[in-house]
Amino acid sequence: MRKLLVRVALVGAAAGAALAVRNYLRNGVGTKPGDVQIVLDDGTTVEPDPVEAREFADIARKVVEAAGG
Repeated sequence: MRKLLVRVALVGAAAGAALAVRNYLRNGVGTKPGDVQIVLDDGTTVEPDPVEAREFADIARKVVEAAGG
């Protein structure tokens, strides 16, 4: 019984996290500087221009929607 409750709690936490991410991405009016950063293999970060940042945010939004969010 305890294992079942733990699993239900984990599924609930995952669903809540997915819902929070979905709402965050859906309610975002647009990307602001610092919202999107690309981390390269050597550890350096690159901040894309607003058009590229918007593209990344749109892709992330579609991934969340495709995941059932």
